[in-house]
Amino acid sequence: MAASEVSDRRTAAGSTGEEHIIMVFKVIGIVVVGLIAFWIVSALIKALLPVLVIAAIGTGVYLLYKAISGSNDNGPLTKV
Repeated sequence: MAASEVSDRRTAAGSTGEEHIIMVFKVIGIVVVGLIAFWIVSALIKALLPVLVIAAIGTGVYLLYKAISGSNDNGPLTKV
């Protein structure tokens, strides 16, 4: 097989040097976008976690109070 045939086959398959560089930049871009998305999600979790913990504690205290208070209310929370 001649060298020109190999070169023609690579060009026809789209594997030129410029296209490899473009592909590398696409991969780098995807990694950067993924990192930015991870940072945003982790910042949201870090910001909302205290609110969720306080809400869970408040709900638990309310349900505990309703269970211990012994009220004769037949609401959906006290039916067992």
